[in-house]
Amino acid sequence: MEVSVIIPNYNHAPFLEKRIESVLNQTFKDFEVIILDDCSADNSREIIELYRSHPSVSQIMYNEANSGSTFKQWDKGVVLAQGEYIWIAESDDYANVSFLEQAMLKLKKDKSLGLYFCNYHAIDEKGNIMLSNDSYPAVFINYFINGESMRGRAFCEQYLFFNCIISNASGVVFKKSLFMEADKSYMRLKVSGDWRIWVNICYNARIFFDERKLNYFRAHPHNVRSLKASLMGAEAVQNMVRFVKKTKDKAIRKQLKESICKTWVYSFSLNKNFCLNIALIKSILLIDIFFPVRLIKRAYKKLHGQKHHLHLV
Repeated sequence: MEVSVIIPNYNHAPFLEKRIESVLNQTFKDFEVIILDDCSADNSREIIELYRSHPSVSQIMYNEANSGSTFKQWDKGVVLAQGEYIWIAESDDYANVSFLEQAMLKLKKDKSLGLYFCNYHAIDEKGNIMLSNDSYPAVFINYFINGESMRGRAFCEQYLFFNCIISNASGVVFKKSLFMEADKSYMRLKVSGDWRIWVNICYNARIFFDERKLNYFRAHPHNVRSLKASLMGAEAVQNMVRFVKKTKDKAIRKQLKESICKTWVYSFSLNKNFCLNIALIKSILLIDIFFPVRLIKRAYKKLHGQKHHLHLV
C-alpha cells in the first residue's frame, strides 16, 4: 500500500459524494481510503455508507461526539493509515483524476522529498471556478519550473514561516513518517494547525510545488476558516513564536518578530480582548523579554498612524 487517503468529514453532505468519487476515480490506484466523520448532524452517514463495501475503502469511523478540531481527525487518520504517503482529502473539495498520479510520480522519483503540493482552482458552493487565485510569488513558481525540488528549511525560512503558503490541504501528499515524528501541539489549534504541521514536515526534508491546478478548493461560509476567522490572529502569533525558536538565523528571527507584531496589532484592532490573552503574552515574552513593547508600538503606529497610542495590559 503506497498511499492512504484520509477523508475527514463534518456536515459536508452536499459535497461528499463528489469528494469520494474524485478519490476513487484517480488514475493512480495503489491506495486505501479512510473516511472519518466527526459526528455530522446532516445526512453524511447515509452517503458514506454507500461506499462501505468498496474495495478501496479500508475503514469508516464515526465519532459519537464532535472532536472540536479537524486536526484531531487528521491525527486519527494518519495513525490508522497503512500507506507510506498520506493524502488528506478534505470533504468539501475535489481533485483532478490525475492528481495522485502526478504527486506520486514526483515523490517516488525523488525519495528525499517529504512533501508535494500543487496549485488549485478556488470554487464556490455551486462548484463555479472563482476569480484567479494566483497568489504564489513568481520567483517561487519559477524555482520549480525545471522540476527542481527545494530544501525544506529554505522553504520555511523564506516563505512558510511568514505565511501558510500551503493553503489547501487537499492538494498535498506527504510522508507519513515525517508526520509521526512531529510533536502533537497542532491538535490544540482550531484553524491554523495545518500551518504548524507543514513546517514540522517540511523543515528537515525537501519539498516540491506543482504549478498545475490539480485540485479544487471550495470557499464557502461553512468552512472552518470562515467560521473561526476571529481565532486566526491568535493562532498565527502562536505559530510564529514557535518558528522564531526553530530557526537560528538572526535575520529570519528579526523578520518573524516584525510579523508577530503586525499580526498582534491587527488582531488587537479587530478585538480589544486579544491583548488580554495571557498565554499569548507569555509565549511572546519567552522569545525575548525586551521584544514586546518596542516592536508592538512600532507596528501599531505603522498600521494605525502616529496619532493613536497603544496601551499594553
